[in-house]
Amino acid sequence: MNAPQTKYAKTDDGVYLAYLVAGEGPPDLAFQHDFLSNLEDEWEEPHNAALNRSLAAFSRLILHDRRGVGLSSRSVPPAEPRDSRR
Repeated sequence: MNAPQTKYAKTDDGVYLAYLVAGEGPPDLAFQHDFLSNLEDEWEEPHNAALNRSLAAFSRLILHDRRGVGLSSRSVPPAEPRDSRR
């Protein structure tokens, strides 16, 4: 199994979260490799790629990069400052 295509979901505040789906369910299995991750790198490292393939063999594996980590957006423009006199 080759690495699935990375996709992006946009949050209400404009951040793009990277995710990918491999395999077919049920069940759905949401899995996070590490606090600091990169979806595409997870498929290049042999041990992680083998784990991903094993998990996707019996489930629909859902992986994502957390906000500000890996392929997900780092930040969004700051909000307009509030008037402190209110």
